[in-house]
Amino acid sequence: MKQFSIFLFLTLLVSGAMATNANQKQITVFFEGGRCEKVNSLSLFQFNGMNFSVVQKAERSAETEVIARKEVHVFKFILEETDPRFYYIGTDTKNMRPIVLGKEDKVRLRGNCMQIRNVQI
Repeated sequence: MKQFSIFLFLTLLVSGAMATNANQKQITVFFEGGRCEKVNSLSLFQFNGMNFSVVQKAERSAETEVIARKEVHVFKFILEETDPRFYYIGTDTKNMRPIVLGKEDKVRLRGNCMQIRNVQI
């Protein structure tokens, strides 16, 4: 009986945690970039007061899409919804663009992988 009680408790605990995660909304960030042939991945950074740390990496899509008659590669980040925070998207700390994310469903950035600071949001 004691083992069954422990099993039941653990089952309820796990299902409660899964239900909480299922209700958590997500933000999808798309970066549609030209001149990305030499860029294999982009990073999503956060500044912690001393330096930048990588929150997530997005690999370059295998296929290209044609947007406004230009061939572009697509990078996709998926984040949990939070209070608004500053993030930075780029290839490294010398080529990145600040962006505030928090409650959005989808965010689309378009630009050049070699000059990310100039992309349009």
